[in-house]
Amino acid sequence: MTEPAPIEFGLFDWMDASGRDTTTHYDERLALARRADEGGFARYHVAEHHGTPLGLVSSPAVWLAAVARETRRIRLVPTTFIVPFYDPLRLVEEIGMLDALSHGRLEVGIGKGSSPVEAAMFGFDRDTVAYFAQATGAAPRFGILRHTLVADTDREAFALAERAFAEHHASFTWLWRKAGTPGSDDTPDLRDLVERHLFFVGSPESVRDQVSHAVDVTGVNYLAGAFAWGGLPADAALRSLDLFDEHVIPALTCRAAAAR
Repeated sequence: MTEPAPIEFGLFDWMDASGRDTTTHYDERLALARRADEGGFARYHVAEHHGTPLGLVSSPAVWLAAVARETRRIRLVPTTFIVPFYDPLRLVEEIGMLDALSHGRLEVGIGKGSSPVEAAMFGFDRDTVAYFAQATGAAPRFGILRHTLVADTDREAFALAERAFAEHHASFTWLWRKAGTPGSDDTPDLRDLVERHLFFVGSPESVRDQVSHAVDVTGVNYLAGAFAWGGLPADAALRSLDLFDEHVIPALTCRAAAAR
């Protein structure tokens, strides 16, 4: 076990399909970003995906331009711009615009992307994309990402999480199933993921303990929580983020400060 380290918290959004129409979906996620901006979250991350219900933000620059004008404090992090898919000059110009629109709150994340199926849509094979990433990759922040759902009780949290996770996992594996990838039809057991500290689900007290354990074991100094996924109702996602902000962040922050 390591001593508790100073820790920061972020909000990560895949923008996976929720079952609502796209305009409503975007409005709900903007509301989540505004709430994170008002609370104790340091950064807002958004993923880039193509041709899959896992990600409805095919252009992180366009989305973060909207988030920039809806928020004032939180730093904005595309995680990541999939660099091989862009004209270099156009990407640099968009990054410059975002930095100005956000008043300097942009942190640039770049990478090769996680899905060879998506890369193939742009005419790239695995070897080409891997070489590009090796030539241009940047050092990552020392942190972890966890799906997070906090409710007033453990029972309520798991009731909400079970259905939303099944929907999210269906989006997560959609391209892999379409490509016939072995094992992509299997949905993991949510409670097993929670027991192995790969998901955070429960009451504020339970999630506080889960996060504390993860920080102790890994020694990370950054945790990004995904608070909206699958068909989780927008009000439940906002409530989850509020409870995490009110109960978990202060407890972990005070704990790390006391250990110094």
